[in-house]
Amino acid sequence: MEPRVELVSYFLRKFVVEGGCAPRKQAESALLPVPTISIEQRYNPENPNNRAIFMTVLLEPKDKDDYRIQAEIMGLFDVTGDATKEKIAGVAALNGASILYGILRSEISSLTANFIRGRALLPAVYMKDVLANSMELLPPDSVAAAPPPASAPKKRAKRA
Repeated sequence: MEPRVELVSYFLRKFVVEGGCAPRKQAESALLPVPTISIEQRYNPENPNNRAIFMTVLLEPKDKDDYRIQAEIMGLFDVTGDATKEKIAGVAALNGASILYGILRSEISSLTANFIRGRALLPAVYMKDVLANSMELLPPDSVAAAPPPASAPKKRAKRA
């Protein structure tokens, strides 16, 4: 049986939406550019099925009238089913991050619905690509959620 991920609770740790003061020509929703997303996963070594996923979303405005968004959300998840520690980490990361991003999209859309600039909507993202580029699992003996896709750019080694 494949592991299942259940959201136990979530917390908005930081939620800032600034800007958007100038009205748009049309009072419609605006699809925002893809934000910078970072994800971290932690777990209780005594019960590795209990997971905490931390997500940070940052969107800097391209001009002074655009929205600036900073959001941090933490979700607590239970993973059920028989699986290895690595499989549990991968399933929790992928599904947990997808759930949390969906919550943030909804919250941002709801908050900005009555702004003069109009409703803002974060774009849908392919969470496997996001995880391949930003996943950090703690404690260090954990394994990354998913290998980067073959099409993903290779990370360069840092120069000393």
